[in-house]
Amino acid sequence: MKDDFTGGRFPSQLFGVNAAWWALMVLSLNLQMVMKRTVLGKAWLPKRMKAVRFGVITRAGRLLCHARQQVLRVSQAFADELTAWRATLDRLHPAPA
Repeated sequence: MKDDFTGGRFPSQLFGVNAAWWALMVLSLNLQMVMKRTVLGKAWLPKRMKAVRFGVITRAGRLLCHARQQVLRVSQAFADELTAWRATLDRLHPAPA
């Protein structure tokens, strides 16, 4: 918590602000742990937040802008991985009928 989610420093001198910030930090830590366990898979479990961030967010891709639309082109392997993650999320929380 102290390193990955900057739990070692408080943003303010005010107790209420720090308490709200701490609660948000703990919530985001728990959400990240649930995401790693249920969606990303066993290979991501031992990784810290920085590794997850760089492993998922900083994938190579090309952003194409054409006819007022933006399309992100990624490799087929990453597209398959994203599809599997999306299918897992859909199984956990199906769309309302």
